[in-house]
Amino acid sequence: LLRYCRGARVPFREKPDPTFGWIPTFQNADDARPLVERMVGPHMGANRNKGQSFRWILDHLRDGRGHVSPRSLIRLCEQAAVHGRAQPRTRPPLLLHPTDLRQALADVSTDHVRQAIHNEWPWLHGVKERISDHLVPWERSAIERDLQRGWNDTWGAGDGNLRPPAPNAQQLLTYLVDLGIFRQREGGRIDVPDIFLFGLGLRRRGGVQVGRVPPE
Repeated sequence: LLRYCRGARVPFREKPDPTFGWIPTFQNADDARPLVERMVGPHMGANRNKGQSFRWILDHLRDGRGHVSPRSLIRLCEQAAVHGRAQPRTRPPLLLHPTDLRQALADVSTDHVRQAIHNEWPWLHGVKERISDHLVPWERSAIERDLQRGWNDTWGAGDGNLRPPAPNAQQLLTYLVDLGIFRQREGGRIDVPDIFLFGLGLRRRGGVQVGRVPPE
């Protein structure tokens, strides 16, 4: 692994740490670009029209506030490797194929939402039940109607008394945007970042269906 990273000219500390071993000395996210491109290639397809792999990975893992969690990045690489082992598409030094990354994104989103419901926001289960199988982006008034549906019913998977963290659909929507689960576009339309999109059972207008990938 150390030789592979050095092949991408990743800088490391002069000596290994006694506990953590060799530690890279990245100063910012762009310092990791050569390693990502060694692993995936520079583009998400045959040419630059498919997008830069480094930017694609970060952009599709960001929440509505622009944050990317390390766990999501690791899970994306892990799941892409699982898909790649089942149907190898790469040759050394490449490790991950863009097709496998696209397929893995839905797995990561599903796990991300499941963990959020279990650990942080159990009421997100009720949000998912009310909006699942819709196309995004929405008009704000449309999603408020969806959230208002069955407002007095339970919002939990097993807790019959679980309530949402807001007194009405309008304020709940604002809270979802504040958390980064949703994001507001220019013009007021509401979108959902990919890290939450598939896990909430949603689809993007004109996007690729879960389980399918675009041609290279």
